This record gives sequence, structure tokens and C-alpha cells, in this order.
Amino acid sequence: MEQETNRITFSELINRCLHDAGFFHQLQEDPAKALEQAGFAPTPSIVEALRHIDYAAIRRLHSACDPLNLPMC
Repeated sequence: MEQETNRITFSELINRCLHDAGFFHQLQEDPAKALEQAGFAPTPSIVEALRHIDYAAIRRLHSACDPLNLPMC
């Protein structure tokens, strides 16, 4: 049975990253594969945007905003 995919929204992407550190890590390694495995359609524009994100800056921002929470992977 083929897995159904749909386009991910920005809110879903952020929520998934905040609650699934493994997903956040996978986005850095292979955004298209991470989205596919999560059941989302990896559109070329979304994948391209995810390839140009400064993931270290996101980790620093997460830590600065929520220092008592465990850091993202």
C-alpha cells in the first residue's frame, strides 16, 4: 500500500521539529527524505528552502528562548 503524502505547512514543520528532534536532524541531512518519511510531499521549493537554513542558528535561538528545555539535536 502506497503512503499518502500531502504538502506540509510552516506550522506543521515547526511543530514537528519542536517535538521530534530526530526529524529536525533528518531535515539537515536529507530534507526530501525526511519529509517523505513523515508523510509529507517534498516539493522542490520547500526542499530548496530547507537546504539553505542555518540549523545551528535555529538551535541557538531555541536555546536562548527556552533555556530550561532540552536542546534540539
